[in-house]
Amino acid sequence: MKTIKQEGISKTDLVGEVKKAIEFLDNDRFHKWMSKIKEIKYNGRLRSSGGRVVHKRGELDNYRVEFNPALPLEEFEDTVRHEVAHIITGATDSDEVFKSYCREHGIRLSLKDMLKTAESYKYKVVCEGCKTITSKYKRNTSKLKRIRREPRLWKCGRCGEVGDLVVKEI
Repeated sequence: MKTIKQEGISKTDLVGEVKKAIEFLDNDRFHKWMSKIKEIKYNGRLRSSGGRVVHKRGELDNYRVEFNPALPLEEFEDTVRHEVAHIITGATDSDEVFKSYCREHGIRLSLKDMLKTAESYKYKVVCEGCKTITSKYKRNTSKLKRIRREPRLWKCGRCGEVGDLVVKEI
């Protein structure tokens, strides 16, 4: 299964696809919606979503649309329409306005299980006293490093023992 990045879809192509989605969803106000989008780009940090729409707080006329480069090619068009629907409705995935708009226009609400790029947990913090897993982490964060370096500063939230927390790889 090819991704949009492997297929060589450029930033210019991304802009073209967003324009096609707007024409499909609301051609009458095409220029209004395009004027609100200030940037369209890839975001390699996206892991479990196909794309996202970002705007500055309080500035609803200043959107940035980002796409996951690992997005499967066959999901690209629907993902573009999904992100444009966010701009048109001004709503989030959980809003009923957004859900009904997507149903009305035949847009899939989510890419559940389509992207297998989400990271799994790699570390867990375990209390040696009561054997409780207190937390899980995907990355070796500074907090985990501090727990390893100075265990006497940390206590278990369940049994209250100080210094019994241990970081283990899963």
